[in-house]
Amino acid sequence: MGAAKLTRFLGKLTQVRLSERQREAQLRRIMLVETNVMLPIKFVAFVAAAYFYQNEMRGVLPTATAEQAAAIRAYMRQLNFYGIGNLIFWSLLLAARLGRMMPQLFRFSAFWLAMLDMLFLSGLIYFTGGLESVLFWLYIGLMVRNAVNFPVFWQQIVMNVGATVFYTLSVMLHEEQWGFFGEELYWLRVMVLVLVSLCCWGVYVLLQRERERARTRHELEVREQTAAASGRLAAELAHQLKNPLGIINNAAFVLQRQTATSAAIREPVEVIRQEVSRCDRILTQLLDYARLSEGRVEPVEFNSVLERALKQALAATPGRWEVRRRYAAGLPVLWAHRTQIEESFLNVIQNALEAMPGGGTLTLETRYAGDGQVEVRIADTGVGMSATEQERIFEAFYTTKPKGSGLGLAIVKNIVETYGGRIAVRSEPGKGTEFTLVFPTQITKETETL
Repeated sequence: MGAAKLTRFLGKLTQVRLSERQREAQLRRIMLVETNVMLPIKFVAFVAAAYFYQNEMRGVLPTATAEQAAAIRAYMRQLNFYGIGNLIFWSLLLAARLGRMMPQLFRFSAFWLAMLDMLFLSGLIYFTGGLESVLFWLYIGLMVRNAVNFPVFWQQIVMNVGATVFYTLSVMLHEEQWGFFGEELYWLRVMVLVLVSLCCWGVYVLLQRERERARTRHELEVREQTAAASGRLAAELAHQLKNPLGIINNAAFVLQRQTATSAAIREPVEVIRQEVSRCDRILTQLLDYARLSEGRVEPVEFNSVLERALKQALAATPGRWEVRRRYAAGLPVLWAHRTQIEESFLNVIQNALEAMPGGGTLTLETRYAGDGQVEVRIADTGVGMSATEQERIFEAFYTTKPKGSGLGLAIVKNIVETYGGRIAVRSEPGKGTEFTLVFPTQITKETETL
């Protein structure tokens, strides 16, 4: 058990790919950090760099040596290059805000802008003293920013190694010799970069784990309270009605025996007993729904639960069907009562199979729908439904089956909505039906900042 936990921890520590939810959170962090923190800082830095050129370099340019003039021109080229790079990035950032740019391109641009910032800082270090430059300490701020925006292992390695390489090159160009490798100050500063990098990386991973634990606890509490309240209401309603129905049924049975010779009385009494029996089946179904709320809330994997429901439906409804599975990998889990989710899938799949009495194709599909939501699609090639039937299909007690209670899909809808989801149907007579169930895997939208 300890080895498994260590393996999972190391996997998170050295993750090379973010989940969909993590990528969404990363975009929000980049937008927040770059807009509210880095933009004002860069504006001040750019103005200061331009002021330094105007007052310290431009005046000496006419009398400068060829070497000094080349250095000044290099400084201006660096300043222009940095300004153009930032202009391109902020154009992409504006496009992202307007929803007109691919998230992958946005992350790519942010990554290379971070590298550009470190390269620009290295150029400033070259012009302000090399090994002795106090601007070295700005690397720490850039590393903190990079750890917040880019938690992926390989990105962290590239950026942190890049910072060390850029700093070494700036010192090398300024000193114009290799002797600085023997300087204690150089190695102390390199060690500072390494330690800051490790600390930022480790703190981010620990905060991420704590955030996941807190979110899990919150999800567990909310899901348990919601499911338990819904189950208690159904159980209380069923228990309160079952006893009077039993009394009515017994009284009707006695009356039927006493009036066995009178057809005029016997037939209405038989109708009463049939309707009482139908009500009893409905209440039994409500009790079954209440029992679904028993147990504990646990992480539910959509693909495995959907597959289990399929096997149960195929075993209970024999026939000749072609099953097509399109399961997405890496889906987030849903904190819920497993039996409730399984029963929902089972009910919809059974309806799909019953709609294809002569055989057909059943399609099961799962996919990540963005914003922490998972979409489950169950489609058949059966008889289909009319527009009127589609409008009433989720109404309680509405059924097109002779012995149906009309509660099956109503309960499914209630279960899905209990977990904050939604269910929709699309059908065409003679061409089949498609149910789409969407589940949010988190109660509230996650807002990560670090």
